[in-house]
Amino acid sequence: MNKKDEIAKLAIESHEKYNNKSTICLTTGLGKTYLVLKRFRDSNIKNKKLLFFGSKEIYTTNALIECEKLGIDISSIDFCCVKSLKYYYKFYTHIVFDECHLESLGGYIFLKNIIKLHPSVDIICLTGTPKTRSKDFNKLLEICPISYTYLNKDAINSKLINNIKIIPILVDLSKNMTIHVKVKQYDFYTSEEKSYKNLINKYNDSLSIGNTSFPKELSLLKNFFKKSKSKIRHTNSLIEKIKFAHKGKILVYAGSIENCQYYKYPAYHSKNKSVRDKHYENFLSGKSDVLINVDGIKESVSIDDLKFAIITSVDASESSFGQIVGRLQRLIPDKEIGTLYVIIFKGTIEEKWFEKATKNYQHLLN
Repeated sequence: MNKKDEIAKLAIESHEKYNNKSTICLTTGLGKTYLVLKRFRDSNIKNKKLLFFGSKEIYTTNALIECEKLGIDISSIDFCCVKSLKYYYKFYTHIVFDECHLESLGGYIFLKNIIKLHPSVDIICLTGTPKTRSKDFNKLLEICPISYTYLNKDAINSKLINNIKIIPILVDLSKNMTIHVKVKQYDFYTSEEKSYKNLINKYNDSLSIGNTSFPKELSLLKNFFKKSKSKIRHTNSLIEKIKFAHKGKILVYAGSIENCQYYKYPAYHSKNKSVRDKHYENFLSGKSDVLINVDGIKESVSIDDLKFAIITSVDASESSFGQIVGRLQRLIPDKEIGTLYVIIFKGTIEEKWFEKATKNYQHLLN
């Protein structure tokens, strides 16, 4: 038995000790989705029926791909998103809540009610990001406690997943007067540098008067970074440099849907539903080697030969950052290395956010 199979066996044995209702925490690359679907396929229960759900449609897309690999008859499986759970109050022998650290409250309410209706139901919640301050996630753990954990650093050390390099790229705020500000009282042009100084001063002022909640000034600041035009220029330049020097797919986290139009490559986001699945399929199959997305391709997504990713706008969330790290760990362990570039405005609060986001990834920093 190889190490991955041993981990899978231990995870399921641990789950069964928790009355078949638990949360399994496995890092990206160890096959969480494959594990639970294979278990369902191999179970000897008569008239078995599975509900597979998560916060995003892309999770079910990837589960369907795994079902095809495993030869599972999907007529015995229902797939849905958390927001649609109200339509799925029926009998299931097995339930899987994928990436359960997201929209945990909706999952918790549904599962709590399902347990009342069908106490013997087998429930596995999956996540590679158990370190969260979410009260809703902790509520979920009351009914599905963590039964098994095997996370990123352990998997790298055991050579089960490939290592990666995290490379911060510090760039200057533009001084060009290219930002058009038009409101009732004002109509003028300003620069990124001046805009940032204005926004950071307002944000610091909001903190100085004791505002400890999520102030609108912070939202405006994040929006400024996400929509930066000079970051688009730096990103486009970096894509071309990577393509010139290397082979391998490049996944770009563009910051905002608005920014996607400024790239010459296919995009995946909520406003191009008519074509996004085709773009994603082409990227998976290797027909295209660059895909632009905002943040829709993070958790529970397996992309073969993904060697490069670019984050154009980082925040302080360690769990969000860790999910992107995980996308690059589907290569050959101890032979191939993934590379994550993070474009950061020099001398801004982004540097502090990057430091917080990478707190537990210092061993990967280049």
